[in-house]
Amino acid sequence: MAKRIHRASKKLGLKPGSVIYVGKDRTEEVHIDIIDYTDFDYNEKRAATVEECFPYKDSSTMTWINVDGIHNTELV
Repeated sequence: MAKRIHRASKKLGLKPGSVIYVGKDRTEEVHIDIIDYTDFDYNEKRAATVEECFPYKDSSTMTWINVDGIHNTELV
């Protein structure tokens, strides 16, 4: 019977809750899209930084923040 090769996990030795990307290597740019809407209005904006999303936290509108590119763990 063939032996199994056991590779150490990338997560081994990190604190619980640490953010680490374990998928395939990717180099695409990260895109942050902010979709802010009400019953009567709709606005969509591409954010350059996470900080641009902060003002929407306390707004009275509904806000959807979509992040494409979670492979960049520094941003997440």
